[in-house]
Amino acid sequence: MLGWPIAASDPEAVRLAADSPLLSAELLLRVRPAAITLTTSVTFTRRAAHPLWAAALPLHRLTVPRLLRRAVAAPPSS
Repeated sequence: MLGWPIAASDPEAVRLAADSPLLSAELLLRVRPAAITLTTSVTFTRRAAHPLWAAALPLHRLTVPRLLRRAVAAPPSS
């Protein structure tokens, strides 16, 4: 999903996880009747990861809401 491996899923949630030499990251997508939420969790395993995430964070904060809006607006898949 979006290039991330699926670590776990059930009918209401999907957890994506990825590891690198610098950091570990998880995305938890929860779908409820009235809301869709995405939680991002990043754990730095090396000091060099912090400035890289700081540089990527503005793009992450712009992209995630747009992706969620598109998902809500998309017709259900068959």
